[in-house]
Amino acid sequence: MESKLKTQGIVQGIVFSRFGEKGPEPLYYCPESVDLAKSFNITTKIISIMVGENEYFSEGISILPFTRYKNVGLTYTFSIIQENTAEGRIPLNLTILISEGVQEFIFQNIDHLSSKLKEIAEKLLKTIEDDGEFDINKVGSILKNFNTYLKEFETKYLELQGSVTPDMIETIKGIVLSYFHTKIGPIPFFSFPGKPNITEEQKARISNDLEMTSGKQGFFTRTYQDMGHFSYYFEIPSEWARGKKEMLMVSYVFEKNPSNEIINYLSLRSIKFIEKIQLHPEIYKGFYYKSGLISSKKLLEEEKNKIKEMNELLKQWIKSLYLASMDEIRSIFYPIAD
Repeated sequence: MESKLKTQGIVQGIVFSRFGEKGPEPLYYCPESVDLAKSFNITTKIISIMVGENEYFSEGISILPFTRYKNVGLTYTFSIIQENTAEGRIPLNLTILISEGVQEFIFQNIDHLSSKLKEIAEKLLKTIEDDGEFDINKVGSILKNFNTYLKEFETKYLELQGSVTPDMIETIKGIVLSYFHTKIGPIPFFSFPGKPNITEEQKARISNDLEMTSGKQGFFTRTYQDMGHFSYYFEIPSEWARGKKEMLMVSYVFEKNPSNEIINYLSLRSIKFIEKIQLHPEIYKGFYYKSGLISSKKLLEEEKNKIKEMNELLKQWIKSLYLASMDEIRSIFYPIAD
């Protein structure tokens, strides 16, 4: 079964353009499959979108669709000083064209690609001659080399994707959320899918590893003979805990070590999940469902209901985290061919 990433070319080309006195103007484009008409239409759309948003002079990275050509563009907008213009400068755009069907290439590599765009933009600015025009021969040399670099980067990317196989994905057994109980110590709060994927004894071992963190928030891994886990220790504010904080750990449990690519993806997923928990002001109450507060006569009924509500919300978030992670990993790393 071939991946879309392997059956389609990813990097479709590069367009370098400006918006000067003559309007949208492609200065250089490559390879040959990107012709003048295509580069002009792409330049026009970039400018029209940015003018419409009143920000076409703002430097920055944008992701723009070019549906007509089944491309998506990662565009870097920058400028050169031109005192005889109304704004005092002329906007420039450097765009990498990516096949529409493999947009994940952009999202997985956006930091690196954005950095490269800015680096190439600096080189292009150095080709401006005394008359204020670009030396097109030098521009062409820079962008041809950049296109070659992108194609080589694409090849390496595809090789990495190929290293992720379905059996690696299926070895992810589930997720465990642990917390530090004031009287008992670290205990598992909730896991999904749970048994038989993860046994009670395995959950207890994972939760005990919370003490390995020494209170330092961040990722760590631990491998046992029968399983391993990739975990993130973090804290959330709490009105009921000692020190006014709950100590928590979210763990992806696996049968054998996943690839680095999957680990990198799971780390991003974990951070988003943690941010969601940290931003909810009452989520800490969910950890007190089995604490005895529910049966306490001193606690208002409204608070008891809130404990139940937050408890269910936490469980739902863990389920959603697991299901979304598995679905997206399969679609990104081992998609079904059309």
